[in-house]
Parts: sequence; C-alpha cells; structure tokens
Amino acid sequence: MITYLKDRKVYEDRYDRVTVEIGRREGASLGWVFNESLDKMENKGLANFWEERIYWWLIELPYLLPRWEKRDVTIDAWMFEDSMLDKRLEEARPHVEPKCTSCKKQGLRLVNKLLLTREPGDERKSVLFIFDCSSCKKRTACWEDGREWITPSIPCPKCQSTLNEDVVVKGYNMTTTTKCQSCDYSNIEKTKIGMSKEPDNPLYEEHKKLFCLDDERGALMQAYREKLKEMIPDFEEEMKRDANKELYSKVAKVPKLKIPEVIDLLRPAIETAGYREVVFEKPDLGVYVSISFSCMDSDVKREDAKSRKGLKQAISKALVDTNWRLTTDGISYRLGYLTGKIRVYEKDEEIVQLISGK
Repeated sequence: MITYLKDRKVYEDRYDRVTVEIGRREGASLGWVFNESLDKMENKGLANFWEERIYWWLIELPYLLPRWEKRDVTIDAWMFEDSMLDKRLEEARPHVEPKCTSCKKQGLRLVNKLLLTREPGDERKSVLFIFDCSSCKKRTACWEDGREWITPSIPCPKCQSTLNEDVVVKGYNMTTTTKCQSCDYSNIEKTKIGMSKEPDNPLYEEHKKLFCLDDERGALMQAYREKLKEMIPDFEEEMKRDANKELYSKVAKVPKLKIPEVIDLLRPAIETAGYREVVFEKPDLGVYVSISFSCMDSDVKREDAKSRKGLKQAISKALVDTNWRLTTDGISYRLGYLTGKIRVYEKDEEIVQLISGK
C-alpha cells in the first residue's frame, strides 16, 4: 500500500525548490537595475554598496527572509497532512463485502488502497480498494461505499478496441500494463509516485545556497529588518525635508515663541485694538500647549460680530509670523466680555502644515 508520509528531506527539497524559483524570478526583475544603472557608475565601490543593499531590500527582506521563517512550520504542516492521509488509508474499510466483478464470488484479497478523486474537478478524495480474486485471478476495485470502480475506456492505438489496464504499486514505483483485447498491442509504463524531480537547471545548487537562507543568515537579516524599521521614520523624515526644502527653510525662520514671549506680544496688540483688562489663564500643558484668555471691549457701542472680528484680526495679525495661532473654537462674546484660546505648533512638521495652509 502506498504511503503519503515521506522522509522530511523530501518536503525540505520541495519547499526549497519553490524558494529558489521565487529568488530567480525576483532576481531577474532586478537585473535591469544592475545592468542599466549600477554597472555604469564610475565609482565601483559605491555601485557594489547599492547593489548589495537593493538586493537586501527588494529580495532578501520581502521574499527570502519570510520563506526562511515559515520553512519549518510549513514542512511540519505538510507532513502532518500526509500522516493524516496515511491514517485515513490505514483505518479505511469497505462498507460492504466486495464481490468479484468477473465471477461474482466473495472472499477477495485486498492488495492495495488508494486515495483518489471520484470525478474530474472534485477536490475531495475517497478511498479506492483494489482486490484480487483467488478463483478467477481477476482484479476488482471499489470505493468505500461499495460502488464499483469503472475503468475508463481506452482505445487501442492499433485497432481501436478497448484496452485492458493493470496497475501494480510497490513502494514509490507504479507499473501500468495495458493490453489490447483484440490484437497483440501491449505497453508497460513505469513511474515514480511522489518523488521529487531532479532539477533541470545546472545552477540549482548554487542558487539554493544563495536564495535558501541558512540559520545564520536568517538571524542576521531578522536583526537587520528590526534595525531598518527603526531607521525608516528618520529616513522618511529626511526625504520629506529634502522634497520640501523651501518650506523647511521658512520653518527655520519662524520665531518659536515661549509662553512669556507670546503673552508679551499679544497683550499690547489686543489693547491697541481697543480691548482692556486682558487676562491670560494658566497654560494647559496637554497634547499641545494652549492658553485661554479673556478681555473686555472698551467700545461699548461695538456689537457682537464686529467686536469678535476686531479681536480676531488683532490677534491673528500679531501671531501671523510666529508658531502660535488662535484655536478653531474661535472667540466667544457676551455683553462686551470676550474669551478665546491660542495654541502652539512646536514640531517642524506642524509648522510646515501651518505655513503651507494645509
């Protein structure tokens, strides 16, 4: 009886071949970068530096390292699945006592069990029992439920009569013998079941060493990946700054006022605009720093909307070149008494958005 569970090396070879194919495919896609760009650089040391790192970033880290990390788990899963198939075959029994399809006698000798799909396109497999009849020496095959196996009709290539087919499985060797019922045609075909095919590419072993990471290389790339994750935010920030040089140049010139400085700047600006008794509350040092303020309109004849507008204009004008702004809550007014809040933009990224209007 054929067994599905094989030596672990068979599964390792199966997994490694897929890894090699992935490495070849992705490596070929990078060929144009090396051939068209890096190879033409006059500084060969710099070219080699970037070639190595591009290979790390675009092949090893995204493709080969995950293959190395999942190798043992995947192979264990394959072996478990095949062991379950073997267990199913071992425990399978016909639901009814089979009869020879030729002489109709019982007492047949079980010679093999196979897991096969019953219909084309059906992914589910059923157990097929193969028996030999000691009376007529004919072979009978049936499914677990007792349904007879109907051998597909194969025409003879010489006379077009139906061929008789006999299959013998020993270990991983399967021998299929076909004979014609009407003429002298016969054919014997021997195949290997479940055995890995030897690679056609003579560079397979060399590529295997390159693309199938060993434990030392895998651990090294894991450490590099973690280090790269730490570096990426700084790298992205540097690229952002480089792409927005003019904006960041303006940011560097923006006065970054401390709390006493912004209060000293605003108080006279508010008073000059016609407001008195200006009071700044204790700063709120939360996610961002904000300061609430209050004042009274010296012009009692000025209405609500005009009073709020005048104060807003005075504050916005005073803060326009700084890293402070009125909050989106705006200014509140009641009976000549006005309140509001200002906040600071401390980080360069925030100030970039501030001066770019985003």
